Amino acid sequence: MVINNHHIASHPWHLHGHTFWVLGTGDAQAGDYVESRDGPKLKLNGVRRDTTHTNSQSWTVIRYVADNPGAWLFHCHINWHLDIGLAAVFVEGESELRQQLAVPGETKRICGYNGIKA
Repeated sequence: MVINNHHIASHPWHLHGHTFWVLGTGDAQAGDYVESRDGPKLKLNGVRRDTTHTNSQSWTVIRYVADNPGAWLFHCHINWHLDIGLAAVFVEGESELRQQLAVPGETKRICGYNGIKA
């Protein structure tokens, strides 16, 4: 995953439910990640973390294994940056989630007694 930071501040990024490999990070003011220019700088055996840092007006590339069904928050670790929307939710293993989160028949029956559609 490529994180391009267009902001003048740097950002610490955290991914719930996973650890990931940091393959590379651009210097401050390096601009967006460009495969032809920056790809050779990546290290496929990068450091493994659950939080990384992206310099101001620069990029970071991470790699993770999407093998943990759930809805996982990916966000800037500075609280007020999170408040202004620097976050995303990655949904992983949607079919497994639907099976795990299915409303049990007994719950539907009890809800039905009370006029609630479950």
